[in-house]
Amino acid sequence: MLKLELCRNLKNVDQALRQLGLRLEGDAEPEQALTWLELSKLVEVHSASFTDGRGFSLGRTLRARFGYCGVMRASGGYLPDQVQLLARYGFDQFLLEDEQAAIVARTALSAFSVSYQPELKSENRLRAPQNSGNSTSANIRSTAA
Repeated sequence: MLKLELCRNLKNVDQALRQLGLRLEGDAEPEQALTWLELSKLVEVHSASFTDGRGFSLGRTLRARFGYCGVMRASGGYLPDQVQLLARYGFDQFLLEDEQAAIVARTALSAFSVSYQPELKSENRLRAPQNSGNSTSANIRSTAA
């Protein structure tokens, strides 16, 4: 994953983004990433703490306002019970900090099949993400080795 700061300094950033993807911190301004969003098949939104909700807002903004249609991954300090809301905000993949959290998140994600509020669905995007054939729960992993 390429951090946003590196994209500004690389000469062959187009090719690197297509291969590696773009990593944004939860406090990133989405307007600063617009140049590179179209080039990237994967955007990872990283949050250091589960108490910081800016990653949720950033993901929602990338999907709803800027029409990002590639794969979007949430990584960092999210809790398993936050995964359902992250999915409703348009995230396709989840990279949690430990294996137990990933196991609990898979269960939590499949616990509810109906919600009261509208959500971002893939048909509302410009095109479906590359991995649209995979179930979301299969895209929950941990960073533990």
